[in-house]
Amino acid sequence: MRSIGFTGWRWGCLACKGPAMLLERYLETIGSEAIQRALNLDGPRPALVRPTTDPKFGDFQINGAMKLAKELGRPPRELAQPIAEALRGIDAIEKAEVAGPGFVNIHLSNAWIAKTLTEALHDLDRDGVPPVEDPEKVIVDFSSPNIAKQMHVGHLRSTIIGDAISRILSFVGHDVVRDNHLGDWGTQFGLLIVGMREWGEEAALQSDPITELERVYKLASERAGTDEAFADQARAELAKLQSGDADNRKLWEHFVEVSRTALDAVYAELDVSFDVWLGESAYHDALPGVVDDLLGKGIAREDDGFRLVGADGSLFHARRVILATGGFAQAYLHANNAAGITGDGLALALELGLTLRDMEFVQFY
Repeated sequence: MRSIGFTGWRWGCLACKGPAMLLERYLETIGSEAIQRALNLDGPRPALVRPTTDPKFGDFQINGAMKLAKELGRPPRELAQPIAEALRGIDAIEKAEVAGPGFVNIHLSNAWIAKTLTEALHDLDRDGVPPVEDPEKVIVDFSSPNIAKQMHVGHLRSTIIGDAISRILSFVGHDVVRDNHLGDWGTQFGLLIVGMREWGEEAALQSDPITELERVYKLASERAGTDEAFADQARAELAKLQSGDADNRKLWEHFVEVSRTALDAVYAELDVSFDVWLGESAYHDALPGVVDDLLGKGIAREDDGFRLVGADGSLFHARRVILATGGFAQAYLHANNAAGITGDGLALALELGLTLRDMEFVQFY
């Protein structure tokens, strides 16, 4: 599984093979093929396409002859001449001229540009963007609001960026799994459980769930800061929840249900949807099994109470992954900066049949 980035202007030309390409990438491809044909080489060589420094010399410059001169033991200008001749036979090239010590300046064909743009304009379904040749499975984990809390601007930003990435990847043919990793497990739920029993109003919870839950949480949090017995009670209720207590589980599920209703209304306004809603709680029981499996295969090791995965750089191209199993489990990826992937991302990938070595983690801000 790999994440694929999309940057820059892209041309959806019918002459291109594979995904819609940057124009420079297309010219690099046809330039490399022209060099191979012109010089009867055993394989392609880089065309080294660059924009010209002055438009009067053309649109782009091919510098591959300069690099090949040393390999073939011939003057670069001598190599550039047959390359230019080969380029002149390509529809996209109006003119190809040898310049300087061995550069090939190329002028794009206005007719080809017009034809390409017209075909893209008439392609109402895809705007000239062909599907990828090798579709991949891509998990996009985005939005990730917290149960019992209002979405803030960070959640909205992640929602818009993640949805845009998902739409682009789906459009070009990738198998995209949209995962909303909810913050639905942890310390705050112990406070909410005792708080709802102390101050909660069911009518308010039904009419304006997020506001009511935030009100109760604020009261419980303030009380816990000054009342150690109350704080201990909240911790005890949280432990009961995570141990499967039926009453606490039922109350927690109610919090999740009313919060989901409020979140769904926001997502409907934004026209955003998800394939799975896998919050922290979804893998509370599954992640210890993942840890045991990694330990059993010798991929992970114990170190001062933590389970460490891979120090050889082969996993995630990272220094290490720490798997901690506690009240709720998470996996943290320590690369150049402390960029984290949550436990559900790891477990979801494994559930989908991917191995650790199949995965590439990309974080966007």
